[in-house]
Amino acid sequence: MAAQNGTAVVLKVEGTTIAKGKSNTFNLSRALIDVSNKDSAGWKEQIYGQGSGSFDFDGVFDEAATYGYEELFDAIKAKTVLTVRMTSATTGDKYYEAECLISNLSLAAPMEDAETFTCTFDITGEPTKGTVA
Repeated sequence: MAAQNGTAVVLKVEGTTIAKGKSNTFNLSRALIDVSNKDSAGWKEQIYGQGSGSFDFDGVFDEAATYGYEELFDAIKAKTVLTVRMTSATTGDKYYEAECLISNLSLAAPMEDAETFTCTFDITGEPTKGTVA
């Protein structure tokens, strides 16, 4: 797969693209467990621990959007577990998907600028990778 323009990659919730997106990010991390001991010769030794991750979204607020801030507001209030996928529409491209809980939803209304919102979807369980069919 060749490099592609990030504009082609969107964030979907339950199969529906979040409207008016400006940026989306997929993050993975692993905790590291310190197993240093007297035999480590003064060097820290580590092994992998639990993994975690998130999807972050930034977009333009539009009250009439098909799927946007209003739907995410309802989901966080209802404590809904959501399936989130970062994907393009191009056959053969990879996508990344996970069950998520919304941990942060922010709405900003700066003077003389567009109203925007951000959302963080924290992954619960193991994320998966697939290929767009």
